[in-house]
Amino acid sequence: MGDPNSGLTEQLVGGSDAHSEHREVSLLLTELRLSRAAELARSGAYPEAESLLRMYPPSELPIAGLDLLARICAQQGRLEEARGWWEEVLKRDPENRPARLALEKLGQVQASDRDGHAGGRRWWAALKHRFFAKLPAPRQTHALEVQVPGLQVRTEGDKKLSITFEFHPFGDAGAGLNEKGKKALSLLGWQLEPWVGKISIEIVGQPDHLPETLEALPADVAALGMTRAYAVFNHLVQTTKLQARMFSLRTGEEFLTLLPSHTSPEASLQCPPILLRVFFLSR
Repeated sequence: MGDPNSGLTEQLVGGSDAHSEHREVSLLLTELRLSRAAELARSGAYPEAESLLRMYPPSELPIAGLDLLARICAQQGRLEEARGWWEEVLKRDPENRPARLALEKLGQVQASDRDGHAGGRRWWAALKHRFFAKLPAPRQTHALEVQVPGLQVRTEGDKKLSITFEFHPFGDAGAGLNEKGKKALSLLGWQLEPWVGKISIEIVGQPDHLPETLEALPADVAALGMTRAYAVFNHLVQTTKLQARMFSLRTGEEFLTLLPSHTSPEASLQCPPILLRVFFLSR
């Protein structure tokens, strides 16, 4: 099985001659997936968390991923599977203290069961909740850091982020998201999930170019912008834990205020097809 990030990274960095950049993006995506899996596990979504981790062959999972798999198995009472993953951690890092302690506790539970005592099992059940601490509350507003290959993020003061694409997220200049756009949006949504209740998101959809003449301002131009905004909204709501009430959608108004001096083909202005603005809510 190959690198599960290879298809996306090839699209984002654009060629085999960018090996170091490819590796950097691949490591970033792995880190993001591990972070996402940890968040899912903390919220009790164990199957979803485990499926993210199993996208990798065990040999390609970092130690943190193996440990997370062990914790997920242990939390669900799959103690033998948990033992196997922690043993794999120790093969790579014989001095890994958390894995050693976990295996010692597992041994105590299993020995207690063999002796016919239920105390060890009850102790284990009482301990399980410690594997996944409660998700931390977001820190100060300026602590939100968005890192997604292919997205450009600008901070506007301490109250707003503006996010645009460095590539075209729609296929054939229409309103259907391409796979590259979907993956980038999902990664963005996962990073914004801990901020639910702390932010609102405005999605601005636009055509690719401002119209060349004042006569070229039909309703379908505005409709294209709104359809694109809705496609982004729908994908984020369906693939992440962001809530519909967090969003507002609109189309860009630049082409509605086009001046006569801007009507020539040479003066036609380029528009970002999607602009996302993240606003921090007042406390």
